[in-house]
Amino acid sequence: MLARIEAGVHEREASQQQMRRFFADASHELRTPLASLRANAELYQQGALRGPDEVDEVMDRIVLETRRAWAGWLTTCCGWRASASIPASPATRST
Repeated sequence: MLARIEAGVHEREASQQQMRRFFADASHELRTPLASLRANAELYQQGALRGPDEVDEVMDRIVLETRRAWAGWLTTCCGWRASASIPASPATRST
């Protein structure tokens, strides 16, 4: 009985560690694109863009970084699901 309890505790600890890695990976995947989005939006807000061409360029970068953030998030989530050993258990992608 003690062995089963210990095994359950180890499984829970492993699951919690996997969840921490997942959130760290997700945070890492989103940090750079979000910083770029913010910087580009601030350029626009501050009136630092001198003409329609610069506005178009910044908006294109915002779209690109949004896609990059979305792709990073999906990659992290898909990797998380693919490596899950127990369906309801949090896990992370293999690194």
